[in-house]
Amino acid sequence: MEEKKIHVISGINLFSGGTLTIYRDFLKCLKDNGYLTKNKFVIFVHKKELFEDYKDDVEMIELPKSRKSYFYRLYYEYHYFKKYSKKHDVESWFSIHDFSPIVKAKKQFVYCHNPLPFYNSKTIGLFNYFYGRIYMHLYLKNIKSNDYVFVQQKWIGDIFSKKRKKLNVAVTRPVSDIVGEPHPIDINKNKIVFFFPSLPRWFKNFETACEAISLLKNENVELRITISGDENKYSKKIYEKYKNDKRIKFLGLQSKEEMKKQYNEADCLIFPSKCETWGLPISEFKTTGKPIIVSDLPYAHDTVGDYHSVAFFNPLNAKELSTLILDLLNGKNIFNSHKLDYHPDFYDWKSLVEKIY
Repeated sequence: MEEKKIHVISGINLFSGGTLTIYRDFLKCLKDNGYLTKNKFVIFVHKKELFEDYKDDVEMIELPKSRKSYFYRLYYEYHYFKKYSKKHDVESWFSIHDFSPIVKAKKQFVYCHNPLPFYNSKTIGLFNYFYGRIYMHLYLKNIKSNDYVFVQQKWIGDIFSKKRKKLNVAVTRPVSDIVGEPHPIDINKNKIVFFFPSLPRWFKNFETACEAISLLKNENVELRITISGDENKYSKKIYEKYKNDKRIKFLGLQSKEEMKKQYNEADCLIFPSKCETWGLPISEFKTTGKPIIVSDLPYAHDTVGDYHSVAFFNPLNAKELSTLILDLLNGKNIFNSHKLDYHPDFYDWKSLVEKIY
């Protein structure tokens, strides 16, 4: 009997949010299409418990120190993985979290998540701008060893292509583009519900969404956000500033089922994030067919793609967002259709795995 080929996936820095969802979705695609049965897959993870659904399908290696410091991260990427790959006959190595490890493999791929290297200091601040420059250096280290560099959006791929000539860059959308039938807002309702789901990170920009609501005199609005104020200093600051505005509801982290319920109850998504490589809630909310108000930034235009009801605003300007909402409440049509101006190389995970495995 022919020995199964060994395929490695490394994602030791992924532990929460959209990036973890992408890792899980990739594994689900492999499982649903029979790849985990036909081949031997070894996956490197931060914690095994995050991948319980696949414990019987793959060989799982946990590296819990990977998030303790960049020393550990770099040690694993450029030393530990190299030693591992030399001991095994690795058919392919897929790094699903930004860095291109130094490994011995017949084929090598990298999938890029971290958005900070692609933004200017005006959007993300000086400290994070310089952090992004360092991260870009690590992005580019050994990047030419990859058969494919997978990026989520074309504008990021263009930057990579300028930084390193002759890279094989492929735009790979992390989710299928499912669009619901148009579902306009009934402005005569007793209460218009806006929803902003995200983790409590500074670049998610909860303050702009909250401030926009606080500037309104209207009482028939509600903003639901998925922080509680207990998660970290940033969320506590947001909570303390806006806790007395009864129109702002601090829901805390929501389960997958709770998220579906919130999407169903919301009239409109607000997504003011200043820095993303995708913005998964935008794609998820598009399935409802309801309107979206989103940052006027390249990532948002790309993620919105082809959609019938969207309004863009400056994420650094709460007044502009507040005015948009007020216009909406006064019966003005603030939404327009939007079209993606290029064709991605891969529209979903299935088309990607068919290409590389």
